[in-house]
Amino acid sequence: MNKISLFKTRIVIEDKIYLLAKDVRKALGYKSIDQLQSEHSEIVKHIKDLPALVLESDFNTILTSDIDAIKKLKHIE
Repeated sequence: MNKISLFKTRIVIEDKIYLLAKDVRKALGYKSIDQLQSEHSEIVKHIKDLPALVLESDFNTILTSDIDAIKKLKHIE
């Protein structure tokens, strides 16, 4: 099984791992970060001086409930 590596950037803040929201959007097939946020309210975090972020655990929660995405990505983060 080949692992697809979309998340080359991870940001650790206070023992929490964040992914770039733009990468999460792409991995889940959303057209925009706004669309991602409207479908999954409150997962996109805005932290001063950083791009929009998503907790890795939030991404995994979404991924495990989306059969098409898990088939495409073949793993959780």
